[in-house]
Amino acid sequence: MAKLAIITGASRGIGKAVAESLYFKGYDIVICSRKIDDLKKMKHDLKHQKTDGEVYCFAHDLSKQNEAKEFANAILDLKYKPHILVNNVGLYREGDYLLDEMLNINLKAPYTLTKSLLPAMLNNKNGYIFNIGSILCEEVRAEAADYTIAKHAFYAFHKLLVKKTRDTGVHTTIIMPGSVNTSSWDNVKADKDEFVQATDIAKTIIHILGLSKSCLVSEVKITPLNSNY
Repeated sequence: MAKLAIITGASRGIGKAVAESLYFKGYDIVICSRKIDDLKKMKHDLKHQKTDGEVYCFAHDLSKQNEAKEFANAILDLKYKPHILVNNVGLYREGDYLLDEMLNINLKAPYTLTKSLLPAMLNNKNGYIFNIGSILCEEVRAEAADYTIAKHAFYAFHKLLVKKTRDTGVHTTIIMPGSVNTSSWDNVKADKDEFVQATDIAKTIIHILGLSKSCLVSEVKITPLNSNY
């Protein structure tokens, strides 16, 4: 049986690039986002290019705890041994009084999913967890204060997870990018070619997967060369 990779926020941007890369590397993939039509189109496109692989589509709003739990249970029902979990789902929003919303999607969703799938990984003594963070895991941005708070909490969760998994055979990595060329920037005037590209994140994950099992890459920061971004 092929190894299973689970990617949240998979229908666009970083999640889509990572899911495609893992699929073409021979993994069966579980892709999740809120819109089933986007997922079905992605599955159709992938299967058109490579037929010998499974693509499982699940439409859930992971900001809702009941849906996050339903998604986790659906993964376990597939009877695979989950090998890779990519906690990519997240939301950037500026403004005040958004803390509950920011915590629900940027912290509670990956926390719930990891809590549900980690025991199987620990039992297998093998696996990878990739947490897709942000440079705001360490830095602060006043106009996005609640997002910053949520990302700092996510970073703390990651660091605790590293300690929990370090000697278990499960590798845990956080990737903290700066500005990434995704649809979030569609209405912003900027040279997107100077941003980090979603494929750069995917290539980083593929590279880490190719390292020896004795290596632990706990943190990766990727920022645009142009400091204006």
